[in-house]
Amino acid sequence: MSIFAVFAPEKPAVLAARIRAVFPEDHLTVSANSWLIADGGTSQSVCEKIGLGDDKSLGGAVVVSVSGYYGFAGPMVWEWIKAKWLRAALGRNRTRSQPRFRRRHHP
Repeated sequence: MSIFAVFAPEKPAVLAARIRAVFPEDHLTVSANSWLIADGGTSQSVCEKIGLGDDKSLGGAVVVSVSGYYGFAGPMVWEWIKAKWLRAALGRNRTRSQPRFRRRHHP
């Protein structure tokens, strides 16, 4: 699971609606024109999932993969990042259709 920062200088309200629809549980609105998205793909695949480039009504945006972070923001931002990366570290970025295998202990 990677985290992507999305910046939209044009039509942020239209793009915000699309991001909410495509990533309902895996996005965080940082400001009116910027979001964080958690996804297992690449910057390009996130753009494609949102429809950037294909759907001209969305305007333009930049999607950047995040490899580290530092800054000053409310606790909600840091907690969201930590939760998404922790979920990935624990292997919980499987889709619902993928089976979960458990290790059995035999006496």
